[in-house]
Amino acid sequence: MAGRLDEIDALRGIAALLVAWVFHIHHLLGVYRTGPLDGLPIFTWLHDYGYVLVDLFFVVSGFIFAHVYLAKRRIETDAASFAIARFARLYPLHLVTLLAAAGVLAVGNPATPEGCCNDGYHFLLNLFMLQESGLNEGMSFNTPAWSISVEILCYILFYFAAVLAPARFWQLAALLCIGGLFATLWIDPRVDHIGRGLCGFFAGTLVYRAKAAPLAFWLALAVIGWVVVIWVPRFAFGALLSMTIWPAAVGLSSRIAVLHAPILGWIGDRSYSIYLVHSPVYMAINVLVFSGQPVPEAMSVSVMLAGWILVLAISDLSFRYLETPARQALKRRWVAERPVKTGP
Repeated sequence: MAGRLDEIDALRGIAALLVAWVFHIHHLLGVYRTGPLDGLPIFTWLHDYGYVLVDLFFVVSGFIFAHVYLAKRRIETDAASFAIARFARLYPLHLVTLLAAAGVLAVGNPATPEGCCNDGYHFLLNLFMLQESGLNEGMSFNTPAWSISVEILCYILFYFAAVLAPARFWQLAALLCIGGLFATLWIDPRVDHIGRGLCGFFAGTLVYRAKAAPLAFWLALAVIGWVVVIWVPRFAFGALLSMTIWPAAVGLSSRIAVLHAPILGWIGDRSYSIYLVHSPVYMAINVLVFSGQPVPEAMSVSVMLAGWILVLAISDLSFRYLETPARQALKRRWVAERPVKTGP
């Protein structure tokens, strides 16, 4: 398999941090889509549109999958090994944060609840990572985890396209990307979420295909993106970014020296933990400390800073003592238990 891409991990880490620290800060402070830094241009934009950073996650995931599995133009991993690797990577932390969110919600609702469906049926959907599969009525429990469910669908389609039609993979990726874009025309938010995932993930694989394109190509794509998001408003904003500005960001990332900074590598390693940990942590503080009420304005800055630090600290512990060892243990166990072929 191909090696690590530090700049891509850094992009994912930055996106996770901005979602946790800015867009979802209302899970902590209890005032929807605002915060102590609102009024500053970048923070105002992130409070309103920070959800599109999830689309950057999808693009990055597609790029990494193409880099890891298609570096030799043909996938060389069998279905069982692929499934084991994906399950071991995603499920342990998903399960723990699901249980944490359910525990908090059993005590009380935060001031700005996002999940409409925190019941037994949706708990089972979450348990089987089907929380945003079309079987759900809305988001539930650890609401940021909706994107993990959509990613699994992308993984399945990626694997079968790469195995069954390797010579036509890039054409299929383009069709899935465009199909995902058009799926966002549906009013149903579940279809929109799945469409955004397909569009971003397979756009990411195409970025990998075009990774050697010249600087002018990526700059032109970024400029086109600003035009498209203004003049093509019917499609989902995030999906349009997934086909323009986010691919340009990934394509340009290797030329941005700061993305190789050690601190961004550290954050990138913990991006999955940051993304899944922050909402249960914020909800717990809001429910247990502030009784599910908005944080008093005089305390908002100090509470926000404390929340930021706590998310980073718990994410670091999660990465080192849960996410990484659980992934390694599951892979070792299942690989050891698989029968070894001794004949043709």
